Amino acid sequence: MPDISELTREYGEVINAQSAPVYLRRLSMTEYDKFVKLNNGSPSIDKLTYDAEEFALKSAIIPTPTEEQLDALFEFAGSAKPLVAEITELSGFENIEMFTQELQAQRESVKGLVKEQVIAFISKAMPVYTIKQIQDMNYRQLAYMLALSEEILGMQFPGFGETPTQKNSSILG
Repeated sequence: MPDISELTREYGEVINAQSAPVYLRRLSMTEYDKFVKLNNGSPSIDKLTYDAEEFALKSAIIPTPTEEQLDALFEFAGSAKPLVAEITELSGFENIEMFTQELQAQRESVKGLVKEQVIAFISKAMPVYTIKQIQDMNYRQLAYMLALSEEILGMQFPGFGETPTQKNSSILG
């Protein structure tokens, strides 16, 4: 198996599969929707189509396996079904309770983090910037963008646990 630290650098979160000797990543919402479409509109793996199975495996297994690797890993019909079930469950879109729990955990994790607050504040003022673009800025660029965002929104950045304060914007007057 490949080195997990290299995979993490390349793919972000890496999950060690329970049902097969592979590493996984979660499906994006777009990928999950495509999986459902390929599975005749159903998120259920009870009547898993070949196209949906192949798509889930090739999308979630990292690094992406070749046909030969998939054939060697799943030599019998239906033997990939547990892994596809694991992939769809890990991706979370079929289980609203799991998604709600993750949302609450993420809310708690970013609540006191100034970096995430800065990203959200700049994004609100200037939605043309992606989160990645904001994350790639150095601290001087961030300070400039934050000051500009304050002018656009007419309030000071509510960092460090403070509440937003209205200010008179010289730009929007």
